[in-house]
Amino acid sequence: MRRTPHVLAAVVAAAAAGCIEADPGPTPPEPMCHADSDCDAPAGEICDDGICWGNPPDGVTFAAVLNPPEGRPDLAPSEVPAVVFEDDGTALGLVFAETVTLSGRVVLAGDPDRSVAAQIRVERPSRIPGGPAYLRTAVAAPGRVAGELAFALRVPRLSPNDPPYVVDVVPDDGSLAEPGPDGPPATVAPPLRFRIDGTRDLAGVDIAVGDPSALKGAAGRVVDAAGRGVPGLRVVARGRWSEDAPLERVSSVATTDTDGAFVLWIPIGMADWNYELVVQPPAGAVAPTLRVRGVRIPDPVDGAFAELPPLSMPSFPSGARYAIDVIGRRPEGGVTPVEGALVEATAILVDPVVPVGETGEVDAVYTARGVTDAAGRVELDLIPGGTANRVYLLSIQPLPTSEFAAAHDVSVAVGPPGATGANVLPAVELARRVAVSGVVVAADGTPAAGTTITARATAAFKWSLEPALQAKLDDFRYPAATADESGRFVLWVDAEVFGAAPVYDLDLVPGAGARAPRWTVRGIDLAAAAPGAGLDLGDVALPPASFARGAVLTGDGEAIAGAEVQLYEIAADDAACDSAFAPVDATGACHAPAALRSVSQTDDAGTAVFVLPRPR
Repeated sequence: MRRTPHVLAAVVAAAAAGCIEADPGPTPPEPMCHADSDCDAPAGEICDDGICWGNPPDGVTFAAVLNPPEGRPDLAPSEVPAVVFEDDGTALGLVFAETVTLSGRVVLAGDPDRSVAAQIRVERPSRIPGGPAYLRTAVAAPGRVAGELAFALRVPRLSPNDPPYVVDVVPDDGSLAEPGPDGPPATVAPPLRFRIDGTRDLAGVDIAVGDPSALKGAAGRVVDAAGRGVPGLRVVARGRWSEDAPLERVSSVATTDTDGAFVLWIPIGMADWNYELVVQPPAGAVAPTLRVRGVRIPDPVDGAFAELPPLSMPSFPSGARYAIDVIGRRPEGGVTPVEGALVEATAILVDPVVPVGETGEVDAVYTARGVTDAAGRVELDLIPGGTANRVYLLSIQPLPTSEFAAAHDVSVAVGPPGATGANVLPAVELARRVAVSGVVVAADGTPAAGTTITARATAAFKWSLEPALQAKLDDFRYPAATADESGRFVLWVDAEVFGAAPVYDLDLVPGAGARAPRWTVRGIDLAAAAPGAGLDLGDVALPPASFARGAVLTGDGEAIAGAEVQLYEIAADDAACDSAFAPVDATGACHAPAALRSVSQTDDAGTAVFVLPRPR
């Protein structure tokens, strides 16, 4: 049976741009068809509202994430692991999942009268291979009495065989609410992690944090080079919830007293007893952060309390203001300032510090950050050397549109400051990026003006890096450009990232009014670029489009207006998983990232429109 909801051609055009707007635009596109005979009827296409619907791509698996509109707290973001498209373009299976509720209060153990503020995170692996992890967050409000709710979250109901939800409850450290007379709850209660099977509601529960029977205590003291206590420092312990988990804060938050003393509380039963202690100065202070790795804090026997050896903060000179000029060289000669670059300067203070236990894995690190002005200058408060220069390593990230490349681990020697004014350090000259250019054309060969092109390192390159560098790459300022009226674009991309030669994928998002799908051009290798000449890709063709539509429903069949639908294409090739540091899930499987192919919003009838790529 033909499904012909009233969907305007202009709505399809807006969907191609990634979202559906209420305003169809000044000039609706010309109709594609007037009758089924104008379409590829043998392939199943039908004509409706001037659009040829159907003929979806063969051999491609699509999945979706459904996000409910504002005002529908009864719904939860839901994954659809497989979206089926019929020959006429009808999308099936876009149904919000049945939900369960997690609600209640966060209270301090032994003090249930009033709730405390906390961050709630509910997470589990994605049901979409290569898709984003399922994550929901909420802030639990303070001051709620018994019977009142401080937070409420709905999440999809799980079957008994599904991986459970992991719930992290992080008591407020003062960033969520005004602290009470006893200070923020994080001073006595560390983060709490537990799992829920997601098969039933957990409504109106009190989550108690800071239960002494579930915690181990560790006391210590921070002293200066003369052995005097250092007050006002923030002390936390970082650990791992599981053997393959990243380091994160797992302790309460302590502030050293007038004698430099502190007490930390840590959950019992963690995967590892080796922790990293982090001692930070107050905000705005020009002072280093002390990091002590490999601190062993075993689970207690008969309530024993761990006594830590003193942590020694090295002596260092007073901070001073230094200026650094960031420049680039023009092709025709001469230099030009690099404006808007993020500059991070990091130094490890080499003064001796007292080791902890038998590890001796101690350092004191100082980091300053700033952004270059129109003259390419950034001014930073740095801790200079004393009688000798102190070496800082600079990380510089220019704007994504800059012709100049990012730089990492650039050494700069910082000596004692002068008597007055800013101390100007040697300028840092950035290498030039490689110009990657081309002309984006639609499937019919016409220029695809307004297409946004973004270059991103391939998953294989990212996963070839060690995890610490992968995390830095996540913050990389990737270049982007918009194709002009002729479809031409120029991207300035880095030929070297962290000392390695990256390979890029180009993500293409057509502009408003285009009847073209999102697409990815994979494997742009800069090794093919002529020295100094850049890399001209010639015509970069978007594939033909297949138009589809489907109703977004609740389990009861109610059509949902204003819902957002993110449509993903599941990667057919997992070759990136051969990389040295490719991630694996709980089952040991690795999946290449799924590609986002459409972001649309349902109309008043609850219908979402998709523009699918159909490669030749």
